[in-house]
Amino acid sequence: MSEIKNFIGIDISKGWLDFAAIVPESTDKPLEFRLDNDPEDLKTLKKVLKKGGITLGKKTLVTFEHIGTYSRPLIKYLTAQGCRICQENALRIKRSLGIQRGKTDKLDAKRIMEYSIRNVDKLHIWDKPNPTILQLKDLLSMRERFRKIEWMLKKPVNDKMFFLTKKYVAYLNKMQADTVQQVELSVKDLEKEIQKTIASSNDIQRKVDLITTIPGIGSIIAGSLVCATRNFTSFTTGRQLVCYCGCAPFQHSSGRSVKGKSKVSRVANKKLKALIHLAALQGIKKGGEFRKYYDRKVKEGKPKMSVINAIRSKILLRIAAVVKRGEAYLKAAQYKRKYLKDKTDSKRSISV
Repeated sequence: MSEIKNFIGIDISKGWLDFAAIVPESTDKPLEFRLDNDPEDLKTLKKVLKKGGITLGKKTLVTFEHIGTYSRPLIKYLTAQGCRICQENALRIKRSLGIQRGKTDKLDAKRIMEYSIRNVDKLHIWDKPNPTILQLKDLLSMRERFRKIEWMLKKPVNDKMFFLTKKYVAYLNKMQADTVQQVELSVKDLEKEIQKTIASSNDIQRKVDLITTIPGIGSIIAGSLVCATRNFTSFTTGRQLVCYCGCAPFQHSSGRSVKGKSKVSRVANKKLKALIHLAALQGIKKGGEFRKYYDRKVKEGKPKMSVINAIRSKILLRIAAVVKRGEAYLKAAQYKRKYLKDKTDSKRSISV
């Protein structure tokens, strides 16, 4: 990206935005200022930058951490101005800085700007996401909040029996049951809306239909995978998806003295990992191939969590495979029959 002339680093928070902007060829001192994080105050951004000799457009690279909904007003404004945007992983920026002392919003903006200058040729330019995926992400996030509330409300009131009268405990139980019922209805409404959103895009619906042919995978896990992978365009292999979900083991050794066991990395999408973990446990509980695999490996002396992690990886690899092939999931026996039939048919066609 040699055509980039202006670099802007932004530290985003709910209330305000801290800017650090520079034209490396003309000055060594960055322009630093703060604006409120709302569309009205963002309208003044162009004028403020102009005072420092910085213009918005294709030659301007704006970098900030991937922070979710708080960045949406900013992205909308920058997109309209034609800027190049990079939403970078916060941990990647932090680890690239080395030893740092002190932390403020102003300092963070400057460090993000310096990071973008050093790594300009390695950064991935942000592409406008599919509106359907954005809507689906918001619905799934709302559903997750309601499920947490439901779990909190279902905590037994009977634990307070020693401190309250039976009559008052009965009253609390009734209030709790009524509220849980309302939350459950809201969750069902959200799930219906999620299904409608998925159905509104033929491509997303097709991939969700393929993924849900895998035993243990429902529309919520499928929808979460679609959002996290941008409808399976962010990854090219199943191994990358397994690694992203934190299920790929990595070697841990150094020289002759350090020979640790292979273990998964903590750097992962933990929400997806939790969902796939539940799918793996459900597969073990229901019996079938996963139960047989689990029992066999545990009998061989493998740690239980290691076996569960292998099952998680198997599920993710199957998901990547059905999406890549564009075919529904087939069990091993079905796949072999289909493969042998196709092989026999191809031999016949060659002989003819």
